[in-house]
Amino acid sequence: MMKRASLRIRGNVQMAGFRAFIKTVADSLNVTGFAENDKDGGSDAEFR
Repeated sequence: MMKRASLRIRGNVQMAGFRAFIKTVADSLNVTGFAENDKDGGSDAEFR
């Protein structure tokens, strides 16, 4: 069974390298998914 987690990160994370950091951590854990900016300056992420 595949597990999935969704996160909404609030605050000003755009232009702070947040998505690159999430990718580095996910790669080190062999986790797939995505992270994208939202219109309010935060990010949404989903991990599988």
